[in-house]
Amino acid sequence: MADLLPTGLRGVMFAVLFGTVMSSLDSMVNSASTIFTLDIYSRHVVKAELYPRRAVRTGRIVTGVFVVIGCLLPPNSPRSTGSTSTCSASGTSSGRASSPSS
Repeated sequence: MADLLPTGLRGVMFAVLFGTVMSSLDSMVNSASTIFTLDIYSRHVVKAELYPRRAVRTGRIVTGVFVVIGCLLPPNSPRSTGSTSTCSASGTSSGRASSPSS
């Protein structure tokens, strides 16, 4: 990508990519928080009318908990074996970077 785009467009493309990833993650966390707050918390924990202020506060707390769990869980996942799996998938597991001429 560094050879294909000039400096200004590289920054724009990075911003677009970052924005799309953040949007997707935000949507997933927001959806999970809403599902938990309305379907689990309001039905099984409160068992009475869930007031809007309490629902919003609970949703915000649950969002934070989901983000922390999401940050801690992937490094300990059984599928993830560290940086060697990433390097071997890209073909550079030998310890030296491959040059374009080879």
